[in-house]
Order: sequence, then C-alpha cells, then structure tokens
Amino acid sequence: MKNSIDSIIISNVPMIQEDRSVFEAANEMLRHHHGHVVVVKGDPGAVQVTGFFTERDLMSRVVGQNRLPDETPVREVMTNNLIKVQRDAGCKECISTMHANRCRHLLVFDRETYMGVISIRDVAGQLHRQNTMSELLQKVMTGVFVISVAGVILLLLSFIPELIDFTSRE
Repeated sequence: MKNSIDSIIISNVPMIQEDRSVFEAANEMLRHHHGHVVVVKGDPGAVQVTGFFTERDLMSRVVGQNRLPDETPVREVMTNNLIKVQRDAGCKECISTMHANRCRHLLVFDRETYMGVISIRDVAGQLHRQNTMSELLQKVMTGVFVISVAGVILLLLSFIPELIDFTSRE
C-alpha cells in the first residue's frame, strides 16, 4: 500500500479572506462542519494562503482574551506560522512534522500550489490501514507457506504405500 498522504488530503476546506471577522470564520466552520478554515488574501482564483484559523484559536485568542468575534479580523488571531508538507510526503513524515511543531493539522502543497489540509486523525487512520494491510498480507503469506508445506507432506505420504510395496518385493 502506498505510504503517501495523497488519498487523505481534505481539499474542500472552507476559506475566508483575512480581513473578515472571526464571527464570519466561525460561521464558515459551522456551515461546513469543519473545525478550521484556511485564511487567504487575494482575488478568487489567485488567492494566497496567509493563515489557518482553528477552534483552538477561537477559544484561546478570542473567547479567552475577551475579544468581540464580530469586531475582530481573523488575521489578528489566526495561526500565521504555516506548517506545510508536500503532497508526496509520507504519513510518518507528517506525524513527525506534527509532533515537532505541536500541531494537529498540516497544509498540503504541490510545490507552491495549495492542495488542502490533513489532520492527525486522518494520518493515524491511514497508518492503521497500512499496518492492518501489512499484517493481513503477512498472515496470508504464512498461510500459503503452511498450506504449501502441508501439500508437500501429503504428496510424500501418498508415495509411502508404493515405497512399502517396492521394498516388500525385494
């Protein structure tokens, strides 16, 4: 099974312009059933990713600081230290990057082009599926070996009567 994260990239993550309010960002998260939005600037079709805004940012940087969501621009409270990986990265590389940066999401790029987001939950699930497939393959191969050995034994046993008959003639 391929170790790439390509199959678990979430590409339909909502985006919001960085000058929009935290209230609008929270509504986008709610509307799309996501715990985060990608923060961008620029015209549609030529946007530049400038940040990432999560439920954790909402709680710690807005609610926890007693800021007004409808008056606070998302650019003031977003995570702007973007932790990125390339599209062809492996799951283990992503887990290491998340651990080193103490984050639960990574922005995925194909060179300089934004592709989507992956979460620690998705990477863990992919690793679990890969390990399960590896264990299954190992069990199948062990079973094939056992069946092959049993077949050889049965074949040899089928010759015993002929060997006994051959030795009794001499």
